[in-house]
Amino acid sequence: MQGPRVGGNRKWNGSFNGRPTLIVELAPFIRINYGKSSVHAVRTLMNSLRIWWRLLDKYHDIAPIDSVGDLGDFHGAMQMRDGVSGDNASLFLRLANAARGERGLSPLVWVKNQRKTSILDVPEEEDVRALYRTLKRRVFATIDRWRAFDALASDGKDWSECMKSRPQSLKWTLVDAFATYKGISNKMKHPCPSRRACLSHLGLKSMGSKFFAHYEDIVFGLYPSRSDVQNVLIMILLRAGWNGETAVAIDGLNLKSTVRGHPTSKAHNLLYSNKDRGNTEQVAHGQKRSDLSPANLVELLVGRTKPLRAFFSKEIALLSKRLVEIGADEDSLDRISALRLQLASAWVYIQRDDSEISRLTSQNYALGPDGKKSAMLCLIQETNSSNDGAVVPESITLSDFRDAFISFSYQYSGYSWLETQLAAGHTSVESLTTYLRKRRWKTYGEGRVVAFFESFWTEIKTRRIADPAVLRAMADRGEISDEQRVRWINHKDRTRVGMGCKDFTHPPKDISPEHVEGDGCRVQRCTLCRLGVVFDDSVDHLARRRAELAWIKREIPLNSWYQSSFPLEVEATEHALKNFAPELVPERQSFWETEIREGRHVPLNMEGEYGPNGKS
Repeated sequence: MQGPRVGGNRKWNGSFNGRPTLIVELAPFIRINYGKSSVHAVRTLMNSLRIWWRLLDKYHDIAPIDSVGDLGDFHGAMQMRDGVSGDNASLFLRLANAARGERGLSPLVWVKNQRKTSILDVPEEEDVRALYRTLKRRVFATIDRWRAFDALASDGKDWSECMKSRPQSLKWTLVDAFATYKGISNKMKHPCPSRRACLSHLGLKSMGSKFFAHYEDIVFGLYPSRSDVQNVLIMILLRAGWNGETAVAIDGLNLKSTVRGHPTSKAHNLLYSNKDRGNTEQVAHGQKRSDLSPANLVELLVGRTKPLRAFFSKEIALLSKRLVEIGADEDSLDRISALRLQLASAWVYIQRDDSEISRLTSQNYALGPDGKKSAMLCLIQETNSSNDGAVVPESITLSDFRDAFISFSYQYSGYSWLETQLAAGHTSVESLTTYLRKRRWKTYGEGRVVAFFESFWTEIKTRRIADPAVLRAMADRGEISDEQRVRWINHKDRTRVGMGCKDFTHPPKDISPEHVEGDGCRVQRCTLCRLGVVFDDSVDHLARRRAELAWIKREIPLNSWYQSSFPLEVEATEHALKNFAPELVPERQSFWETEIREGRHVPLNMEGEYGPNGKS
């Protein structure tokens, strides 16, 4: 049966039949996954469902579909043949399997078409660092401007009500102009009166007055401009490795859920946002004391725009009251909808030309001030014209920052897929393949294969045996000392999960953020750490840790469990246990579960704490 291909075409491909039962079954899960998503994400969903409805129409005579229970492997094979993209297949399958699960049906497992991606270059580290320096200067200039303005004397004179008794040649100081502007704002009940509104209120004939010479200093001493919020957004993209849509979706209204404390480090904080693609929560880490911490930057912006948000809330209340009194009004409904979007956005700013209140969106966040050049091109050109001597390629885009972040995380984690997955906010390692499909890592991977086989044959020639842990250490470091071999054999430099450690006194910051220099690692969650080495006799300790994690999951609130890194540790521990005999692992884990249940072994669910002198 040969018909037109239904996948991968963005153009309208004609009408399709409705499937009321199927859509009713999917509807609850569409609401769960897309109820708070952006317009862009909902449009993507609609386009995907249209593709699927046309596919089901095409093969209806062979395999009719009315309900999720009618879906089968035939439809999986046909979506492959018709070129449905992997993203569209995953989206539909996620919804269909959720609906099938509610009805007690087994999940469908379909092979999906893979997007053909070429092997590309990632931006060079020195280029990204040069852009970061320029961006940092911009952001600090904004912060310094606000701090200087806040430090102005508050005893300026408000001339907003007595201009008629004052000569037109009044010598305006910045503090007097500011006090007058605040007076106008209070009387007009508007947080940011425009130039024209000020002109009318003051009874001046033209904007040639010295008052207006201070106007922009006042407005942008109080509130952010478009370039201010855009610089902060780009800084977060660079430091967090998020895509632009995730950053734009940061909730500026519910700041308590957006900015949270770190669960194990008082010196760090976390910034949360929701990623439309996959509807997953994304997290960015930062130091509390740093002005450039992603969480601190968002708090700063939301704090500066607090009067604007109060204004939005009052107008929404007035319009809502009007709707109750006089009935539905399309203009009022549209205005309420627009105000609610501004209220929820972290990226509210004042337009420089007309003092209108606006916000960055997923459609305009990447545009430069003139609306023609991209914001990234402006940043690159400013960097190249500075005195740093940098020559950054103008081909770099904002989306390259995410590629660079993931690639650098991969490099600095010791090429750990698990740590890079955590840094990228991916739910599976497979999602990393697109981002690591770069020439640099292709070359690196080929080199690691060569290093492994060289280490393997060296071990066979010299010792007649090749220990997997030793091979891993040699491939990573090139060589290991005889002393280190002996210590590992004698169970020294072993951790409480039975693994070796390649640098026990220098654990990675992401594993032990409060580590004290010179002390041993107190955390010892070794399956999450790039320094961990698994030995042939590690099985008992790893099985014990797996049993401990099962106990911890039962003992703590489920919400706390899923917000922690414990689920990832379970996954990593189970992955490590796959190296051992399948009949041995369940036996040892069952033994430790019994020991815990009967009180003979007490699991540790708190990491070691460091005192002021590095002592616990």
